[in-house]
Amino acid sequence: MIALDIAAIVIALLALVLSLVQFMRESSREKKASTIDAFYNLQNDVFDPLNKLLIDEHVDMSKLTIGSEDWRKVTNALAKIEHFSVGINTGVFSLQILNRVAGAYYIRIFYDLKPVIDQKRKQNISNGKHYHEFEQTVIHLKKMERGRLRK
Repeated sequence: MIALDIAAIVIALLALVLSLVQFMRESSREKKASTIDAFYNLQNDVFDPLNKLLIDEHVDMSKLTIGSEDWRKVTNALAKIEHFSVGINTGVFSLQILNRVAGAYYIRIFYDLKPVIDQKRKQNISNGKHYHEFEQTVIHLKKMERGRLRK
């Protein structure tokens, strides 16, 4: 009788472990998929129009006039990037997947937009914290890149 009870407990524990492993796998898969989906939307809504401004129209970010149409486009894009970066920094989205999908691009676009970011920070509306989440994501991506170069 005791052997049967022990066997039942062992089977129950194994079932619990297998359930937890399956839950973690599914959670990880969903996080990766949601990151890819969110980045796809960001690409269409934000990065494609930004590339049009930066590459096709050769707009110099350091010469944008506050309140101009291009300024509005860039700051709206930055707000969406900031929102996505919050998802990355809080673990809702995967930093590793972002790195694989477009890590170098994400870093580059930060520096391309840095003149606008600096100008917004000088306005000091949010204690100089404009686009802090975006910057933190870039810092994490750069650390990942440095780690990969050392291997």
